[in-house]
Amino acid sequence: MTIGIDQQNIKSKDFSIVIQGPIIKDYTKSKTTTIDCINSVRKILPESEIILSTWEGEDVSSLEADKFIFNIDPGAVSYNNSNFKNTFNNNNRQIVSTFNGLKVAERKYAIKMRGDCIMNNNSFLTFLNGYPQQLEFQILEQKVLVLSTGTRDVRRIPIMCHVCDLVQIGLTKDLISIWDIPLQKEPETTQFKPEGYSALVDPYPQNNYRFRYASEQYIIVEFARKFNIDFSLDFYTDLSLKKLLISEEFIISNFISVEPHLLGFTIPERILKSVKPSQTISYEKWIRLYTKYKHSNKFFVRLNLIVAALASRAWYIRFKLF
Repeated sequence: MTIGIDQQNIKSKDFSIVIQGPIIKDYTKSKTTTIDCINSVRKILPESEIILSTWEGEDVSSLEADKFIFNIDPGAVSYNNSNFKNTFNNNNRQIVSTFNGLKVAERKYAIKMRGDCIMNNNSFLTFLNGYPQQLEFQILEQKVLVLSTGTRDVRRIPIMCHVCDLVQIGLTKDLISIWDIPLQKEPETTQFKPEGYSALVDPYPQNNYRFRYASEQYIIVEFARKFNIDFSLDFYTDLSLKKLLISEEFIISNFISVEPHLLGFTIPERILKSVKPSQTISYEKWIRLYTKYKHSNKFFVRLNLIVAALASRAWYIRFKLF
């Protein structure tokens, strides 16, 4: 199956790998350590440029990378003051460590990944630069590969512009464009709504979320804003009709959503278990949507989107009320 570039024409030396985040040394905290992550990359892409972007004060003496970036920690804020007061939104940390790592990348292609992920093989080459035909809202030069895990299907769950940020693969300049965004204003982003706020539509009411954006949403909202596309929200489950109409096509235009095993990656099991596959954009589903936006009458595609998204909201409203 030939989808993207000719695998014979791209080598491991064409990649910069940005491994971002804290140094993980303890298997009691994660099944994968930073050393495991680095070793997996070296095995699959032996000539790649490995960039470890972490925090000032981290001990990297036992790690081998081509470049080390020691960032000033921007800090984090708790999700609320009750059940998640000791659980923190680390999105500003992710933005800083990812962007600063990408800035020093010298290869044509880049892979952004967390230190608790493993590269198993180079299956991602099959999809890289695949589906080159541009749709209306394509901003990036080439579509970026993302994991379906965490890339939400707004037709099945009322959360739009939610693209997985665990692993991303594409042209280095495209990844830089995505991650060259301002930091979240805190605490007013994570704790945007007052304590005890209850939304009519919230897929996770038990979590008492107060944020204006989920981390994944914030990245896409700010990325799109640079190109005068407004996806701003008042709460992470808001679905403005005008924004909803273009949000799905924007995602399909700029990203290819593929299951982790198909791209050749292993991600933390706890994340896999936290997401219902039916509520994500699988690769099969992505192909269907891409084909529809490329060939079908957009009026009917968007009408179907509205009906499906409203049905999803109605389900959660019914679930909450009854």
